Amino acid sequence: SFKVTNTNGNDDLDTTIKSTPAFLEKQNLEAAINANYFVRSGNNADVLGVLRRNNVLISAGESAYPVQLRINDDNVASIVSGSGNASGIKNVVAGDCWNLVNGTPSGDNTEIDARTAAGISMDGRFLILLVVDGNEGATRLDVANWLKDFSAWNGVNLGGGAASCMVRSEFVDGPAVVMNNPGAGSPIKVGANLGVNSIERQARQDIFIVGGSGNINHK
Repeated sequence: SFKVTNTNGNDDLDTTIKSTPAFLEKQNLEAAINANYFVRSGNNADVLGVLRRNNVLISAGESAYPVQLRINDDNVASIVSGSGNASGIKNVVAGDCWNLVNGTPSGDNTEIDARTAAGISMDGRFLILLVVDGNEGATRLDVANWLKDFSAWNGVNLGGGAASCMVRSEFVDGPAVVMNNPGAGSPIKVGANLGVNSIERQARQDIFIVGGSGNINHK
């Protein structure tokens, strides 16, 4: 199951800003990342691009954020081009560009920054969530190649920079464990997050290491 940030009701703008760890704990999730780009105003955020939660439109689509990660009622994810409001889709977040298009990496290869991205495998069975720390950083093209290394076929670039954050819960309803080193030193409050629960909780960690020849080792 998936959850995204909820509306702030009758308050200004779209959502109330909340850190990714706080979002995970409040929603009792297993893992979460930051999602859309946003503009902060006080404790609220103008979320950029479409944001839908449980078939409710929270932020309207925008042409500057034309790539959507859509999750339907059956919890099947897809990445599509579209700046509209994705009517009828249960949960939607949006990014500014494609990282992968049918297995072909794309994107700028000059600007280095912290990054957050999502990818989907060719057979549609796997959703890959990826965060790159700002202390080393990556270009959009770097992230595209990382997604491809982890078997993604299509991918979207989500909000990055100081907002980039990945967290998981140590155990059911447990506190958030921050998996990266956020650029600000600790997770900042953001306008939109995306979180997930698996069907069955398992005490398992997967470790991936890049070998000297560029191969991916998995334990």
